[in-house]
Amino acid sequence: MPLHADIKEHDVIVTSGIDGLYPEGIPVATISKVERNAGAAFARVSSLPQAVQQARFVLVLKQKGQTTSTPGGSRQAGDQENQGRQTRRLGVSMSFDRPKELLKPVKRRFILLTFMLAVLVELIPLPVGSTRWLPDFISLLLLYWIINQPRRVNVGTAFILGLVADVSTAGLFGQHALAYSITGYLALMRQSQLVMFNPGQQALAVLGLMLTNQAIMVVVRMLTGSAFVGWGYFLPPLIGALLWPLLTKLLLVPYQNHSV
Repeated sequence: MPLHADIKEHDVIVTSGIDGLYPEGIPVATISKVERNAGAAFARVSSLPQAVQQARFVLVLKQKGQTTSTPGGSRQAGDQENQGRQTRRLGVSMSFDRPKELLKPVKRRFILLTFMLAVLVELIPLPVGSTRWLPDFISLLLLYWIINQPRRVNVGTAFILGLVADVSTAGLFGQHALAYSITGYLALMRQSQLVMFNPGQQALAVLGLMLTNQAIMVVVRMLTGSAFVGWGYFLPPLIGALLWPLLTKLLLVPYQNHSV
């Protein structure tokens, strides 16, 4: 913190909503100690974490070798000496806010259900030419769950779904499995950053990943002797990126719990 920052003991740190992911105003920690050294450019601030029940995401940053301490006891909220505590809101609000809600845990069967629906969409007979603009819903859902549930959906899941996509589309066997595995790995590498983005920012990242998907499959087909399919083959990723904010809102509906 800056040396002359307006912060003192017993101030409460809350989420600001700056990332568009965490709701605004959730208590995170209470300032326990503020050290100011005239010879230093910054003040050293220590804080005690506050429990957040039913939170969907919790991000903890600590120095190497540092252990996390817990408060030895609770404080009375009505103590007179604590009445003057002020809430410090770090950062500014963004215009692209998410609903101020805490979400219930995601169930595995719901994840499986979304993938089954995506496969069924691939199996539905559609008019000739419609597949030129229809996005790859399996890939779209795969990226969504890798970003939001990386412990449950990973590169192994991507490979298996790729094989399912190869069978359902009757295409070159293995092309989807290879493409999904590579883009799934790329998404996992940046998952800690992608999950902090708002839906608009995520859509740009998803556009890049889905274009990579298409490029890999084009290269694989050309290596096996097929002709270039044309630049229209890269239109579906754009449609998928435009649908990303809507997809995000729809998949959050079953897990909306209560307003903060």
